[in-house]
Amino acid sequence: MDREEFSTLVASGAQCASACASVVYVSGRYHMVMGTGLLGIHTCYTVKDDNSEPEPSSFCNERIAQKAADHGTSYGAIQMWQRTTGPDQKSWIGPEVACKYGLCGPPGFDDTRAVPSFDCKAATYRSELTICSDKRLARNEASLSKYYSQTIKAMPPSEKDAFRAEQRAWLMYRNGCEADKACLLHRMNGRWNEVMEKWGKYALRTNSAQ
Repeated sequence: MDREEFSTLVASGAQCASACASVVYVSGRYHMVMGTGLLGIHTCYTVKDDNSEPEPSSFCNERIAQKAADHGTSYGAIQMWQRTTGPDQKSWIGPEVACKYGLCGPPGFDDTRAVPSFDCKAATYRSELTICSDKRLARNEASLSKYYSQTIKAMPPSEKDAFRAEQRAWLMYRNGCEADKACLLHRMNGRWNEVMEKWGKYALRTNSAQ
């Protein structure tokens, strides 16, 4: 799924439960629950034999939550439901709750091509080389850069210098991830939220006025 960049949509009236919800669904580049669709999440469990009761597995829950985090979903968004729902139950989650608790996304999904904003042939930082080698990271970087550029063009001149300084500081923070893909994705998603707050305030308002 990572190589081909599948998207995962739970259509209205459909259900995606157990491994479908906690593993396959969150692995999609873009994942969304629509209409009356539902996600069903429960704790991961083990069964010793045919006659034994299923027992929650903290190790399995940890691995599933970490996989979600590695794909840009909040670690706690999966863990919360795993901790509160036993192996013989399911927490059924509709789109409103799913998106509120970080199970929709990534927020930066659009039609941006997976071509980084910088020249990959001239890249020297390990973080940049890693972004260039990974389509998901490249697309996120390109999308983030696009909206940053739109935002700074639309904001008042008095705020541009501070926004540029903030971006330079963030780039140093991003580069601190080195070649850690999960770290890069997490930090880009965090910066995306910060940029989109300003984008909604300036660029979106400007486009709407036009």
